[in-house]
Amino acid sequence: MSFEHGASTNELVLGFVPSAHRRSGFLGLKVENFTVMLTTHRLVIIPLSADEMKQAVSESLRQAKQEGKGFLEQWNAQLNAINLILERFAATPVGTILATRPGSFAIPINHIRWIKVDTHPHQQHKRMPNQLIIETDSGRYTYDIPFLRA
Repeated sequence: MSFEHGASTNELVLGFVPSAHRRSGFLGLKVENFTVMLTTHRLVIIPLSADEMKQAVSESLRQAKQEGKGFLEQWNAQLNAINLILERFAATPVGTILATRPGSFAIPINHIRWIKVDTHPHQQHKRMPNQLIIETDSGRYTYDIPFLRA
């Protein structure tokens, strides 16, 4: 996957944390899904809807079938459907993403004090989520990152 576009010609997309979740509400039952995009200038937090993920899974399956892929390859394509969404984000100027996706926001790199990834390799049986913690000048953002392997 090649990431070349950003808000301007000198802002490059460096990579993604494809799946980040924030829990809220009673007993943390409300889950919001995000993708975190890292550019040369900022972190961009982009909300993902369940409908958007369903569409990406359907599109991935359709593409795999059109390419004549077998059952396991089709299944793998569905599991990696997030890549379709990430490719779209990488090809869209960051300013456009921020302007058109409600709930998205950016944190300038120079406002980030530190970033920590908390992993819990010895507590897997307790289902402690791995966490991405971002400390900024204006506060702290914490996201569960469920697919990270320690």
